[in-house]
Amino acid sequence: MKNFLYIRKLQFYWRVKKLQDEKNIVPNFLPFKLGYESDLGVFVQKKNEKVLESLKSIYKEEYNIGNIQAIGDWFHFYKKDFLDFIYFSVKSSSKKIKRILEIGCGACTLLEALKKKGYNVVGIDPSVLSKREGRRKKVRVVVGFYPSKKIKGRFDLICHSDVLEHTSKPLSFLRRNFEQLVDGGMVVLTVPDNTDSIAHGDISMLLHEHLSYFDKNSLRRILEAAGFSQIRIRRAKFGGSLNASAKKIVRNRTRNHRYGDEDSYNEFLKKNQELVKKFTNYVEQIFKDKNRTLGF
Repeated sequence: MKNFLYIRKLQFYWRVKKLQDEKNIVPNFLPFKLGYESDLGVFVQKKNEKVLESLKSIYKEEYNIGNIQAIGDWFHFYKKDFLDFIYFSVKSSSKKIKRILEIGCGACTLLEALKKKGYNVVGIDPSVLSKREGRRKKVRVVVGFYPSKKIKGRFDLICHSDVLEHTSKPLSFLRRNFEQLVDGGMVVLTVPDNTDSIAHGDISMLLHEHLSYFDKNSLRRILEAAGFSQIRIRRAKFGGSLNASAKKIVRNRTRNHRYGDEDSYNEFLKKNQELVKKFTNYVEQIFKDKNRTLGF
């Protein structure tokens, strides 16, 4: 069995057009290759320079790609669920939290709420949208990609919502989080929960903007590999995500590295092939029947 899943043309989704004739700044379709990082047991999108260039372009646009969209009722529940998890994590910590960094702060809605609670907050995001919203909400925002030399000092808490899966080197990203925390500080994050999709061979989870695909086990492994301990992971109450918190405890930084199980990846590929075959047969049967139609 081949050790990757290849899709020749996958739609590059990143926003809804405002106007019918609005020009897209990136290709409408790009190839997609799904592989497996056996050291950590993480499903990953194989490196493609054209995809990475396109992602870098859209993240700089005045659009909240990859961050919480500050519109609609669902946003309220999504934001509240992650904020509640942050507050729960802070409450259970023996260390007093004062200074907070949010990576990928988007419209600065989390930072605004945390500032109102009395925390000293700063955000970083490559979009000009974040700079504008930060100015409007009176929170400091550094425009750029993380890590950045503009982010000085260490923090009691670093948080990021739907960011880790967008990074090309998630382990290095988390290790940098670890370095920028004070001893006893914590990282609190959320990522899409791909547990069920991975179990069923479901490729509907695939998006070009997502470079890694986590379940509970792989998320725990990568946090451990980055040096964190006292890891807590739970399914979010809203949004189909995994919430996680982990602490930096320097005296306990002995890594118990656990490798991934490549059998789970091979099983995913097998189940996906079965689903594709089943769907193809279903469509072919419809085409053979003149009294039936197929549409979507």
